[in-house]
Amino acid sequence: MLQVQFSSFDKNVNPIFEIEKEINKADLVIGVGRSAFDAMACGRAVFIFDWRHYMGNKGDGILTIENFNNIMVKNASGRTNNIRYTPESLAAEIKEFYSVDLGFDNTDIARSLLNMEKQVEKYLSL
Repeated sequence: MLQVQFSSFDKNVNPIFEIEKEINKADLVIGVGRSAFDAMACGRAVFIFDWRHYMGNKGDGILTIENFNNIMVKNASGRTNNIRYTPESLAAEIKEFYSVDLGFDNTDIARSLLNMEKQVEKYLSL
């Protein structure tokens, strides 16, 4: 297994208004949707994965420039690849694919594709 320190935040259990302060303490953020987008904006590597009572254990794995568009088809929800991870398989994928450079790549993606100006342009073009 990986030797890591783990913190968990859930808006229903332990809500934090300034979650970016916690994200900026992490090297890797595990989450889906808004969690992933916030982590990308903070320049962190992202592992798309969550457990929800209505979908169970699902994930898409480590987010990269190469798989970003594919994962966005289902809004970084873990439903693109629908991978059911075990603790061992999750640790193995992190060990194999994690790199601090992913955070830099994610910042570039967030700036170029997820920023507010780009989103407004998309809405206005509809």
